[in-house]
Amino acid sequence: MLFNLSNRISHLSDEELIAKFQKSRNKKCLTALFDRYSHLVYGVCLTYFKDPARSKDAVLEIFEKLMAKLVDTEIRNFKSWMFTVSKNYCLNQLEKEQVKLKHEREYMLVQDQTEIEGLSAADLEAKEERLQLLLKTIEELKPEQKVCVELFYLKQKPYQEVAEITGYTLMQVKSYLQNGKRNLKLLMDV
Repeated sequence: MLFNLSNRISHLSDEELIAKFQKSRNKKCLTALFDRYSHLVYGVCLTYFKDPARSKDAVLEIFEKLMAKLVDTEIRNFKSWMFTVSKNYCLNQLEKEQVKLKHEREYMLVQDQTEIEGLSAADLEAKEERLQLLLKTIEELKPEQKVCVELFYLKQKPYQEVAEITGYTLMQVKSYLQNGKRNLKLLMDV
């Protein structure tokens, strides 16, 4: 019996599935839409996030949002509406990350400024020497670590932009940054 219901639903048009869902709240209608369009939503997410695992997670989150929105939204062209919702979701997530990074950097700057104001001339000189050592040590990193560290920490580029500039995936950028940071610490503590 379930197979017959799934078979009948899968042949319905997008508009018919939406109308049926809005009337009965039958999740099988959404499953049919998901099966039909999840690969397209995944493509949109991958375009923005450049990370397959994150994109797969985003597809599920987007379809959860669609379920809530479909309850009372009138949709004339589901495919284009879904594309717009997916794109807006991705842009919103990236914007949230940018804001978070900006706040983290501002906090670090305030912390650094507060720290500098409380230092003596000798302490400031020692801090300057440590900074020069850090810049010299960055040159000793592997090329991929060096470029990621310079772009992210020195030029304050967000992860996504570092990935776009370097051509590395988002996961590679994060890995190179983590390894570069660890290697800097090891090299500077020698």
